[in-house]
Amino acid sequence: MKENWHGDHMAKSGRIVGPFIIDVDVGGTFTDAIISSKWESLFLKVETTPHELSQCLQDALERAVHSLNVPDLKSLVAATQVVRFSTSLSTNSLVEGRGSQCGLIVPRGCGGSYGSQLLRARSSALRLVQYMISEVALTNVGPVSNAFPVSEDKLREAVQSLVERGASIIVVSLAGDNFAQAEQQFKRIIARYFPRHFIGSLPILLSSQISSNPNFVIRTNTAVLNAFCHRAMVVHFHQIEDFLRNQGYKRPLLVVHANGGSARVAKTRAVLTINSGAAAGVFGVSRLAATYDLGQVISIDVGGTTTEIGVLFGAEIDYMAGPDDQDIQVDVTRPVAVTIGLGGGSTAGIDQSNRIVVGPQSAGAFPGPACYELGGTTPTLTDAYLILGYLDERYYLGGEKRISRERAVRAVQETLAVPLGLSCEDAALQLMSKALEILSEAIGTVARKTGAPLREFTLVAVGGAGGCIGPDLFLKLGMKRMCFFRHSAVFGAYGSSGMDVVHLYEHKVDLPCFGDARLADRHSRSVNSVVADIQRLACKDMRGEGFRAEEIRFEVELEFVTSNGPGPLRITLPSPFLWPARDWLLLAERFSGKLNDDHNKSWEQAGLERVFVRASAYVPRTNAGKTPKDRTPTRPQEAYKGIRSIYGDRGVWSPFPVYQWDLLSVPQTMRGPVILESAATTVVLPRGTVLEMDQDFNGLIRPDETSL
Repeated sequence: MKENWHGDHMAKSGRIVGPFIIDVDVGGTFTDAIISSKWESLFLKVETTPHELSQCLQDALERAVHSLNVPDLKSLVAATQVVRFSTSLSTNSLVEGRGSQCGLIVPRGCGGSYGSQLLRARSSALRLVQYMISEVALTNVGPVSNAFPVSEDKLREAVQSLVERGASIIVVSLAGDNFAQAEQQFKRIIARYFPRHFIGSLPILLSSQISSNPNFVIRTNTAVLNAFCHRAMVVHFHQIEDFLRNQGYKRPLLVVHANGGSARVAKTRAVLTINSGAAAGVFGVSRLAATYDLGQVISIDVGGTTTEIGVLFGAEIDYMAGPDDQDIQVDVTRPVAVTIGLGGGSTAGIDQSNRIVVGPQSAGAFPGPACYELGGTTPTLTDAYLILGYLDERYYLGGEKRISRERAVRAVQETLAVPLGLSCEDAALQLMSKALEILSEAIGTVARKTGAPLREFTLVAVGGAGGCIGPDLFLKLGMKRMCFFRHSAVFGAYGSSGMDVVHLYEHKVDLPCFGDARLADRHSRSVNSVVADIQRLACKDMRGEGFRAEEIRFEVELEFVTSNGPGPLRITLPSPFLWPARDWLLLAERFSGKLNDDHNKSWEQAGLERVFVRASAYVPRTNAGKTPKDRTPTRPQEAYKGIRSIYGDRGVWSPFPVYQWDLLSVPQTMRGPVILESAATTVVLPRGTVLEMDQDFNGLIRPDETSL
């Protein structure tokens, strides 16, 4: 029977499988996509094409056309309501030190304190900022007062010196109460000497355009990171938008933000794309943590270049598990606690102490690991897993990509084994053990920040490499249990596919004498005025993305920042607008009660510094997670693929039964050792573990008490 295509949906055998929502997560090595509808979801994984991101998007969509029996690519795009895009490319740029060279102009006296803050920092991101600053140096401009006096000649000389040192973008960050006006004045002066219509024009980024935070260091950090990532993101996003427009897509491309929102490209700042794919994954973990009642969770998203760690209590993301006072602070709410430069494509070498080191540099998608046979000669974690037997060279990406164990052996042999006097297998085992050590230390640090014992946490391992490294990590750390999911390998795309389309807005509001009940009416009117302005702006922004005003929902919270108390306290308002006679007094009581109960302080003792109105404007769009109904076989033996040996401690090769993950008869219980393979990922369960897989092909791993 001929298929009937109706523009906004397709009817096949009497079953409608559209309209669609497309979620794409582009990583440094692989690009993941989920095409979802009300009925089911299609998961896809293709190689990232870093030179042209629209190409890997096209590769994924063309595979979707074939799988869905859609007539052609334009027909698929015509039946699509939303395209959401997340990426780890800005994160990878930070970890690997690839980005725009930034020149930073600060007022006299601020350069030293800012540089000292960078030198004290420990995180990889701050080491990178230090690298950028050391390349272009800090340039001090004359003192800035309320009148903003500045010598045009000195400012021009400062900019010229930065350009001569290689700066391709200039960040202006000033201090004082009127920093935004002062920065605008600086920009006007610079523009006279570097006009935009010249080929040698110079992008000028003001910190006040990126953040309204009065804290100079936080605002400057945010602006510098944005400048570092900006140019590459602009090129990539425009490539993808042009491709979609050429295929007939009428709506704007939506970019997923690390704080859980999304917006079209024109409304997206580059700093908001840092960790956006992993952040989407943490939101996905939050949904599943609620479904499976996982309790306290530490999630690891192991990609090709980086691993991101998140923390959840119940289904609530712990935003306070992020950087401490010695790490970088930016004006972005981040669900990702830590980013580590370690993934399947991380390259390995030997340090001066004759020990194996791995990361943060990555082989990426091209040339990729040595086993890809694309010219890579440096061993990676993927090469080690292939040598040790975790991966099948004939079934990588479901057999669509052939990899070479011989090339992996050659790279490990020449770079690691021969210099260290080890066998190739023992060198690969040490490489894997080093990766486990790095992740173990990072997870332990994150757990200590929460104050909860590590053994009480459930480990959730996602990402393409999560299935290989996760179970070994789970046993090494002695955690309560571990979960993995059938969509673990495309988890960034899965996370965003369950997100509403969200825009987040923030505005500072002046609320003097906050606790004075006599001012309740005045304070309520101040907050309501800000909320009304935000709603008008949100309707304008989302109308540009194809949504009607009546589709938009609003949630509003107040963020209280104190000088002598805990971190920011957030209280959600009972409705978008406050009613003074009822809401304000309840709000004040909740704020005071939270301070007193959690921190034993009154609001007077805490020293209220400022209050922000934070509003979410969202359109519900949650279609993800549908399980195809035609995957369970009638005979369990259809899933069995044979035996594969894995090299382990004491130089022993041990036999592991191998099963095709998506052909298993579910639910069922399995004991390690066992290997589960799918087209997108591999899960290796060591001896001493028990797997319980449910009807949705999601797995819960616990220690095998019978083997103790």
